[in-house]
Amino acid sequence: VAYHGSEGAYGHQAACQHFGVSRRPVALKGYSTLRQMLEAVLEGKAERGVLPLENTTAGSVFEAYDLLLRFNLSIVGEEIVEVRHCLLGVADVPLDSIRRVHSHAQALAQCSEFLDEHSWEQVPSASTAEAARHVRESGDAAQVAIASEEAAAQWDLHVLRRDIANSPLNYTRFV
Repeated sequence: VAYHGSEGAYGHQAACQHFGVSRRPVALKGYSTLRQMLEAVLEGKAERGVLPLENTTAGSVFEAYDLLLRFNLSIVGEEIVEVRHCLLGVADVPLDSIRRVHSHAQALAQCSEFLDEHSWEQVPSASTAEAARHVRESGDAAQVAIASEEAAAQWDLHVLRRDIANSPLNYTRFV
C-alpha cells in the first residue's frame, strides 16, 4: 500500500487504519509526492494507494483531484483520520526560543491562528512527517515541526504543544 510521506504521516495513519484489519500481511511504503505514490500504483509497484482528498478545515486537496482526473484509477474505499497537530521539537524548550517551524503547507494553514501568535519563520515541507524527520536530523532546538504525536514517537521528538489546529474538529478524508 502506497501513501504520501513517511511513517508518522497522516497518510501512513490512514493506511494503517484502513488496511490494519486485513487477514494478510500488508506492506506500507511512503512516497515523497502524491504523484509518485499514484504512479507506483499505476506501475504495479503497489496494489493500493491512500490519497487525501479533503480536510474539514483546509478544504479540498486540489492536487489529489487533478491527479485522479489524469490517472485511470478507481476509488474502492475511504478512511477518515482525525488530525491532531502537535508542535514537536528535539528538546523541551520555551516557545520564545523557537525561530523556525516546518510542516506541510496544509498543516501550516490549519494551525494559522496558533502560528499568528508567534513570529517564527514558516517553512513548507513535503509532508508533516518529513518536517518531523528534518527537525530530528537538524538537532537544532530552535527549529520545530507541526506533525502528529505518532510522528513525534517515530522521530523521537518532544511534544511541546498538543492540539494546535484552528479547529478542534479537524479530519481528513482519504480514499
